[in-house]
Amino acid sequence: MKNENAATVKTLGMKIRLRRKQLGLSQDVLAEKLFTSKQMISAYENDKVDLKVSVLVDIAAVLDVSPAWFFNDLWEDNSDSAENVMLSLYSALPEELKTVAEDQIRSLVAYSMKSVR
Repeated sequence: MKNENAATVKTLGMKIRLRRKQLGLSQDVLAEKLFTSKQMISAYENDKVDLKVSVLVDIAAVLDVSPAWFFNDLWEDNSDSAENVMLSLYSALPEELKTVAEDQIRSLVAYSMKSVR
């Protein structure tokens, strides 16, 4: 799947694959972290099985996203909203850079508040 991003994927399995790839994880590594097989990860990513909520929660934890992240944009096309773009970009960051991004956003907001006065 070329040029995948959170705004273009339309199934739960596609979102799992997208996030796994964003983190640079292979199916084998994800399977190991979830105590399952590579074949099961493939089945999840290809929407061949219905996921239990508990499994989705586990996948979300390993992929460092909220379970709700998987459902953003699946039913309505609001993927171009500024909030969704920012959330998608933030979610793609490695954990060690998320704090930096949060600090930068806070600085921008503080600056914009000063310039409005």
